[in-house]
Amino acid sequence: MRKTVIFLMAMLLVQTAMAINVATVTDFGDGKIVKDCAAINSGESVYNVYKNLDANRNDLNVDFDGDKIPPYTPFIRGINGYNGRSISLTKFEGWNFWVTNNAKNDFKEPPELAPDWGMGIGDYKITDSGEVIGLRYGVTEYNADFTIKTPPEKPKFALYENI
Repeated sequence: MRKTVIFLMAMLLVQTAMAINVATVTDFGDGKIVKDCAAINSGESVYNVYKNLDANRNDLNVDFDGDKIPPYTPFIRGINGYNGRSISLTKFEGWNFWVTNNAKNDFKEPPELAPDWGMGIGDYKITDSGEVIGLRYGVTEYNADFTIKTPPEKPKFALYENI
């Protein structure tokens, strides 16, 4: 019996030790900005961060797409009615995400999975506390042959300690 209790306590400690905290800056592009932190397990993704926020905040209603049909990586279809859409053949409005740069003082685009192939929120894995994830609703535009991308404005960075 005593070994069972010790084993269960050890399992609980391992789970607790694996939990990390991630800060978020969600910028709606019209002046509304929501900042918060979420606890996830090490190795989970931005998708898990926003699933946590969606479940625990009344003011963030996140609509995901692709999260029910593996093997597709999920993406954010909309938050609070700010839904992605195609404006033209080369112009798209929607949610984009950024990650903390190496100096931990600004956002950078997440690494590409392959050349010219972006990364979805389910692909970017977070392993350490202190990461700040930025989401911003905005317009991404490409030239006619999709060789030049004009990215949307990124959200204003906030230090993890200030969120």
